[in-house]
Amino acid sequence: MNKNNMGDPIQLQQKIIHFKAELAKYKEKVKDYQENYHYAQLDDLKEQNIQLLEDKAALDYQVEKMEQELRAAEEIIAEQQSDRSRLQIKNKSLQELLQKQESEFRVQKENLTFRIEHLLKEKEKVQNKLIELEQSNRALNDKNTKITKELEGKRNSKKDSKEWDKWKQAKEETIEALTQDNMILKAQVEKLKQKLESN
Repeated sequence: MNKNNMGDPIQLQQKIIHFKAELAKYKEKVKDYQENYHYAQLDDLKEQNIQLLEDKAALDYQVEKMEQELRAAEEIIAEQQSDRSRLQIKNKSLQELLQKQESEFRVQKENLTFRIEHLLKEKEKVQNKLIELEQSNRALNDKNTKITKELEGKRNSKKDSKEWDKWKQAKEETIEALTQDNMILKAQVEKLKQKLESN
């Protein structure tokens, strides 16, 4: 390589300085570009961050609202379960009470049925006894009337004899006894009638 091809050192030096200046200028442009790009990215990131924060706040609000609704629903469910438990306990108590009352009613019904049957039998016995006593009473009355008539008839034929006095005394004693029996029978009849009416 000859000297002419190499050129003038001063020119070369100038070219070098020029190239360095150009290189420095390009480096500065690259640096500016990079800084501007990073700033732009940072701004974008800030905007995205703001949007994300807003989205997060909205989501947090929705989540909090949903949690409140969930807690309210859980409280309602818990209250309903508590009410259901109380109703089940109350229902069980009512069923037990109903069964107890039904059992008591059956016993009372059986006792009442037995008492009614017993009273009906007693009433039949009393009615039969009443009929029997009334018949006895009528028979005594008839007997008393018959003896009284007989006494009146004998009075005319045996008025002055001792036999008449004895016969009269015997008949009077019989009449008195019949009268007493008649009074007893009447009392029994009245008592039986009262018993029938009370039943």
